[in-house]
Amino acid sequence: MEREIMIMRKKRRQRKKRARAIATAISMILGILILTSIFSMFKNGESNNKGIFNLFGAPAKTSSDKLVVCIDPGHGGYDIGAKKYIDKKEKEINLEIALELGRILEKNNIKVIYTRDSDKVSWPDNEKEDLKKRCEITNNAKADIFISIHCNSDNDPKIKGIETWSQDGNLKSKELAKAIQQNLSSYNYSEDRGVKTQSDKNLYVLRNTQAAAVLVEIGYISNASDNNFISSSEGQKKIGQAIADSILKLDIKE
Repeated sequence: MEREIMIMRKKRRQRKKRARAIATAISMILGILILTSIFSMFKNGESNNKGIFNLFGAPAKTSSDKLVVCIDPGHGGYDIGAKKYIDKKEKEINLEIALELGRILEKNNIKVIYTRDSDKVSWPDNEKEDLKKRCEITNNAKADIFISIHCNSDNDPKIKGIETWSQDGNLKSKELAKAIQQNLSSYNYSEDRGVKTQSDKNLYVLRNTQAAAVLVEIGYISNASDNNFISSSEGQKKIGQAIADSILKLDIKE
């Protein structure tokens, strides 16, 4: 009986020894895999939060996951846009708001490109070439989102309001346009003219842009009240923030 007990104890010790050996081997293999992954990551010049798995087993985001937004300040250069009202041209207001929007997005780790970032333009004095070049810039950059910023105008100075245009059949574009319209209208600086689609106006930049694209008419430059807001530093910061908030809340990569 005593001999049998000793044999059983010996077998238990052997099983425990084998289990420890297997656990050690597994730990070593995992360690080698992790070290290999980290070495490969740094060899390729990646930062320490890319190219490896997070604690929950999901791949960490890589540089290709970074959102790319193309901002298009309407008009520019030879094209002033809506004629000068009060003290600023439309092309100037569009650019100021575009740069404000870009600064906010870049602070939130979003890659920003511009169709223009000054009053100089890279295309000739030709409307068709102008619009075509803007689309080429965003398409070549493989932008996820395209935002074109404009001011409205009318011969009747009493007409005012905000409106946002979306692409036909693009749900992300429509969702983004709706968010921008709501956020801008929440400031109550002008009337809410709603969300509209490109087919109502056949907008070239929306029709020929591969990204989820919207065109924002931030207000009527021909209306004194709208003009005061959209041309002021405070108003432009609010407009930039409203558009940025809309983009940041949109899950464009899903």
